Amino acid sequence: MEPTDIIDRKFLNQLADAALGMATGNLNVLDVRDYFAIHCAALRLLERQCKLEDESRRERKRIYKNDADYQDYLNARFNLSDHGSFEWKGKRWKYEYTDFDICGDFDVLLGAAPQ
Repeated sequence: MEPTDIIDRKFLNQLADAALGMATGNLNVLDVRDYFAIHCAALRLLERQCKLEDESRRERKRIYKNDADYQDYLNARFNLSDHGSFEWKGKRWKYEYTDFDICGDFDVLLGAAPQ
């Protein structure tokens, strides 16, 4: 589902009714403003949910600082020609955050969105 899926004929009809109500004096500006505020909040919520669902399907990878290929990872990550994401081991990745556990410090990478 896309955020724009929530905008349908029913919404457009309600918007037209609200505009007509304002023109005839049966509806005030505050009613229309509140209606739009609720609709916009619903769109933002739907957009956030779509993004979270997309990210939950993505692969995550930990790369520890003591891994043998850590230097190759750093070279790929800090390649100046890539912006935001990078190619490493035949796949696109995006750096998410650095953390640590009992095995040591590691970076968490987010894989490219599935096609």
